[in-house]
Amino acid sequence: MAGVVDFEGREEVEAASSDNGTTHLSWSKERSEIIELEQSAEETFEDPVLRYRGADSGSVITGLAEGVHYFRVRGVSSGDWSEPLAVRVEFIDESKLWLILGLGGVVVVATIGAIVFGHMKSTHRVSE
Repeated sequence: MAGVVDFEGREEVEAASSDNGTTHLSWSKERSEIIELEQSAEETFEDPVLRYRGADSGSVITGLAEGVHYFRVRGVSSGDWSEPLAVRVEFIDESKLWLILGLGGVVVVATIGAIVFGHMKSTHRVSE
């Protein structure tokens, strides 16, 4: 029987948060072990979704909505699930996003204005 499979870097993953809905999960496993990775919105895994089944030692999970997502992993031959791993997704605050977009717009307008002003000034000198 294979050993218990668990996530690598559990503390780092749980301490961090994703700002783009993506996380990379990796796990320890025996060489030929088939792995199952489940995801759930609840730590109790009442309604889990199978996200991966295969022999790889990691997976990149994309498309996560904002909030907390729980994952667990197991070796199929061992049957024992790991402790749940919590992954937090926190997108940028909408008010900060509009501020950044607004500042970007000001920079674009100022750049275009500088180019037009410089062009007009250089054209005026040539005609004199």
